[in-house]
Amino acid sequence: MIKSLLWAFFLACSWTWCVGMFLPVLLVRNWGIWGWVVFALPNVIGAAAMGFVIRSRERSEDILINHRTAIGIFSLITIAFHIYFVYWFVAGRLMGPWLLVIPVAAFFLMWGAGRQSPQTDPLMAGIVWVLSMVAFVVFAWQTGWKLDLPPARWPAYEVSWLLPVCVIGFALCPYLDATFHRARMATGDRAPLVFTLGFGLFFLCMIAFTLWYTKPVATAIYPGGASSIPRTVALLIGCHMSIQSAFTAAIHVRELERMQMPMNFRLGALAVLFVAVIAAAIVTRNDLQSFLGVDGGEGGYWLFMGFYSVAFPAYVWLFMIARKPIKRRLAVLATITIVCSALLWVAIIHRQMYLLLPGMAILIASRWLIPRRV
Repeated sequence: MIKSLLWAFFLACSWTWCVGMFLPVLLVRNWGIWGWVVFALPNVIGAAAMGFVIRSRERSEDILINHRTAIGIFSLITIAFHIYFVYWFVAGRLMGPWLLVIPVAAFFLMWGAGRQSPQTDPLMAGIVWVLSMVAFVVFAWQTGWKLDLPPARWPAYEVSWLLPVCVIGFALCPYLDATFHRARMATGDRAPLVFTLGFGLFFLCMIAFTLWYTKPVATAIYPGGASSIPRTVALLIGCHMSIQSAFTAAIHVRELERMQMPMNFRLGALAVLFVAVIAAAIVTRNDLQSFLGVDGGEGGYWLFMGFYSVAFPAYVWLFMIARKPIKRRLAVLATITIVCSALLWVAIIHRQMYLLLPGMAILIASRWLIPRRV
């Protein structure tokens, strides 16, 4: 039972990305409490379902073998996303650049400990989860245990257009997450219980913390906004984001090492991570709002979200679930990603929310419209 509990902590912390720690802030800022509900329910249910859908260790191993490159790219983009987020927001907007040392030191500590003994990863996850819950309690105590949300910018009914995106994304993305497969293979017959506990309780507590700190974090998004937040509150939230991001990045690096990716993949990975750092440095120093229609840093964040709302779900939908292979796979995936991502960008950034529906319809219908090999 202790082992199962630690693996539940592992799942919760491995899935507490810069998505769970920040995307609900944007949704609640735009549409109020319903933005958090539309994010939370599909997320918890979709992630927990993997423990039931993947019925055996062997099935998880087959997926890792047959889709190794896609799973490696998923981990790589996730690491780059966290580098971007920590550099742009956590250090650049919330805590201050000099405190970038906190997530960097935490990453190397967790990565090094995992290399010495992989069995320490679930234990580290338990420690990381407890530290975040301590931050949650202290933050709630300082704010008088009162949930204080910012006024919604847009009508709440518009968030209904976002529901299909969240359902599809959170239902399909978990099957490309190498850390999920690691937990599934380690927990055996207890996987349904571990996944349910990990996401239905521990992860849910994490995103409840996100809901609680929405107002100060929404204020800190724009340059100079953090100056109106009490310094202790900014440091508290920043440390929570730092250790969770460091843990997620560290275990995804470990999974890439375990998969023994070829040299060309490793060179490409270095290029992607370098671009993520450069992009974060640019948006931190320049306000691109007039060009993008949104703050430059937030615009980059939404671009990263395109991978998890379109590209990765499309891969799972077309190549992992489909029984017959598709002709010209890369061209098909690139076309669907570009078209649907463009619709999502206009929908979210320019508030044409109805465009989310045709975007998801194209993704779903592509499975039957694209010719397949015999």
